[in-house]
Amino acid sequence: LYIFAALLTLGQFFDGWTTYQILKRSGVEKNPVMRWLMERVGVYEALLVSKALAIALAWTLAFIPIQADVAAVLMIALMMLYIWVAVANWQTLQEQKRRRG
Repeated sequence: LYIFAALLTLGQFFDGWTTYQILKRSGVEKNPVMRWLMERVGVYEALLVSKALAIALAWTLAFIPIQADVAAVLMIALMMLYIWVAVANWQTLQEQKRRRG
């Protein structure tokens, strides 16, 4: 479970970095909850809080005394979600770079 938590942590850093890079280049946040939070507290602050909460959730799942298979399934589901987000962000970032030449 610790490996899953570590991978989720790395995924959060990559998601946060790519999201910030996209928004810095006039991109748009597609997640309505994150967009709302960014409008209220700022982009950097919203990313920092959301990534910290996601990392805390990952490590909580690794350490709390629940069945390992339940925690593993939850972590794998989260990893799949963030892999999808990271790939989409990377593609968007590359497209932005191509357009700017």
